[in-house]
Amino acid sequence: MAEEIAKLEAEPGKDLVAAGGTEFMHSLIKLGVVDEYRLWVLPAATGKGTPLFRDAWMSLGAPVEKCTATPMCGGYLRRKDVQTVLRISNRKTAMTRRKVTANISITLDGRYNGPGGPADMGAIVPYATTDVARNHMNRIWENATTAVLGRLNAQGFLGFWPSVAQDDSADPRDRGYAKWLVDTEKVVLSSTLTEAPWKRTRIVNAPAADVVTELKTTGEGDILVNSSASIIKPLLAADLLDRLYLIICPEIAGGGQRLFDNGLPASKWQLAHQETGDLGEVALIYDRAR
Repeated sequence: MAEEIAKLEAEPGKDLVAAGGTEFMHSLIKLGVVDEYRLWVLPAATGKGTPLFRDAWMSLGAPVEKCTATPMCGGYLRRKDVQTVLRISNRKTAMTRRKVTANISITLDGRYNGPGGPADMGAIVPYATTDVARNHMNRIWENATTAVLGRLNAQGFLGFWPSVAQDDSADPRDRGYAKWLVDTEKVVLSSTLTEAPWKRTRIVNAPAADVVTELKTTGEGDILVNSSASIIKPLLAADLLDRLYLIICPEIAGGGQRLFDNGLPASKWQLAHQETGDLGEVALIYDRAR
């Protein structure tokens, strides 16, 4: 559902109106995507049945929302002993939309690993420590306050970068990124981990599009999907990415996993920055044109 809503929200100049039963409304509330509720409030208590908000907030684990209620049409209807019409605006979802960014390196043939599988990074690694790559790495986190990672990347990154943060002899750009990664909020998507072995980290077992849609309604700052293709690909499919940070490595892998699969929704991107290195690698920043 989150993917469909994101596609509809991307269309300019349109408000989405949802109407349905309690179960459907609970799903929307849980995702945290409702900006305004329009309710008919009856002056009676049944003592039974399914409460809309109590069940949704308490039982379904929806994000906590701060709402303000204002009467429609200046107040009560003429038959004020029958019902009141309220428009409840969810100011939090309306005001805390966050930019979703993603960082990844790919080959000329669009692959993020080689024919040997996920560990085959022979066409990527030689370009990871160039000046262009290090400058690029500093850009990806400068506005980010949340890092989203898949399990494998989390285990690899968080097994390596904390030591760099403590290494006085490391490149200052590497140390800056390492300290940010250690200190920032981290969300790791995993169906196997049950506890986070790292500080300031929580484990979530849910579809990437749903997790990111919820993150967009809370907090401030960019949400960075950090080199995790397993998350970037479903976000591309849901059109939830606002910015792509790419390193194009000047090699053809000839096999391996592609970042841009067939069947993605058509989209247009604007070039915001580019830099070419001595080895032929190119750092690119593309913003989604909506």
